[in-house]
Amino acid sequence: STFKLGGKDILLTDASKVLSVTLDEQLNFKLHSKAVYNKLIYRWITLSRYTNRNWGMNQAVLVKLAKAILFPSLFYGSVVWMSASIMEDLNKLWYRVTKCALGAVFNVQGSVAGVILGVPPLQVANRVISTKHYLKTLSSILQDAHQDFIYSEVNAGNTAIVHQLRDVIRFLQFKCEVFPKQYTPEVQALIEEADPLLLAKLDKKVFRYSKSMMDQFTEEIWQESINNLLLLKGWT
Repeated sequence: STFKLGGKDILLTDASKVLSVTLDEQLNFKLHSKAVYNKLIYRWITLSRYTNRNWGMNQAVLVKLAKAILFPSLFYGSVVWMSASIMEDLNKLWYRVTKCALGAVFNVQGSVAGVILGVPPLQVANRVISTKHYLKTLSSILQDAHQDFIYSEVNAGNTAIVHQLRDVIRFLQFKCEVFPKQYTPEVQALIEEADPLLLAKLDKKVFRYSKSMMDQFTEEIWQESINNLLLLKGWT
């Protein structure tokens, strides 16, 4: 079917690719997730030809190569499309990569493999990427359309953006704990409110971060995810 726009007939399709991200009519990004998986599985098969449990690249080299080859495509636009509901195949693929890097003969729990290799789960890595994305945007000196969009959607109650901003607030609270001298008591009080609506009241310098800060923050939320997993398994 078609519809008219500007005097031209526009063909309706089930999906369309915008800036290399496939948008489907339901906006659940299942088609994009599948396309990313197909791209990554081909790359992994090619890479795995050059290593084996008994020969080839060592653990450190294989992990670095896998991250360099797979992560750019995996996390491209992940702030928009990546969610737990469409990550089953990608998580299975990443488990194959980590198991191969460990040289494990038998199955090993994915969270354990990640700790041994020093690589956080994909969901944790995506949370960090999302947090960095928002911090860069909100710390920009120029008041651009992206900032206006974020704050307007927060005011409108957009649950997806509000959920992602929870990690931004979590990072700011982390900075208050580790680097308390960087903030005035008034700023710390606003951050402790943990209200996304109050972010617009903060100075843009508050949102700045360094690589070492983000590395520490990654470890903190990674540890939290491990603790949650242990609780689910009955450990206290």
